Amino acid sequence: DYSMSFWSSLFGKASPATRHIAHRGGLVEFDVPARWVEEDEGGTSAFYDDRANSGTLRLTVLTFERDDDPGADSKVLDGGEVRPDGLEMQYSLNFAEESGHELELHQWEIAVPVLPRLLRVAVFTYTILRGQQDDPRIAAELEMVKELISNAVFSRE
Repeated sequence: DYSMSFWSSLFGKASPATRHIAHRGGLVEFDVPARWVEEDEGGTSAFYDDRANSGTLRLTVLTFERDDDPGADSKVLDGGEVRPDGLEMQYSLNFAEESGHELELHQWEIAVPVLPRLLRVAVFTYTILRGQQDDPRIAAELEMVKELISNAVFSRE
């Protein structure tokens, strides 16, 4: 759950109404603002506030069969950090152009070992128009996205 102080800092009040998401039957669980629209983009879920120039959060979960012995100490992602739940997470910032618009893509990859030989990689991507990071509303939304990703729960089954 999100702390009241976090939501208060973004919205000046207690936690707004949220909606619980159980992506692909619970492989990834997290909360988004209740007002956000959810769309299925063929295996990828997209979430956004239905207003002009809002950012879009996408989630894709990829599953791989591992050939190596996935021991407890084996690293999967290059660089990154280890989350409090022990999962590896890597952040990157990328730029792209689509339909003449320059985009900024904030991406988090979380590696989820599923023993004995599977590996899931949850990929969260928050896309905004390049330059929007200076807009206070978008900056607050980006902080909220970081928080919901840090609070996400990942199935290891």
